[in-house]
Amino acid sequence: MQRYALCTLLVFAALMVACSRSTPTNYYLLESRLTPVSAESLPGKSLRVAPVTVPEYLDRDGIVSRVGESTQLVVAQFHNWGEPLSHGVRRVTREVLTRP
Repeated sequence: MQRYALCTLLVFAALMVACSRSTPTNYYLLESRLTPVSAESLPGKSLRVAPVTVPEYLDRDGIVSRVGESTQLVVAQFHNWGEPLSHGVRRVTREVLTRP
């Protein structure tokens, strides 16, 4: 009888695990709402964007948000960056400063 109860419990547990779904993860990329700088305002020589460093508390997959005006930070569990944040900052800076 104990063996039957144990088998039933294991089958029930396996069914519960198989039926459960987790929340899908959403991925985001940085983008700029600024228009690219006009070619006339750029220097005649090439412009190079140096490597970008991001503070350690932001250097993670999950998007970090500040709660209101407080110093509390929240890391989103299912909203992640689609690329390392430092790469995104550099890419967007380059897009804004590149000649059209």
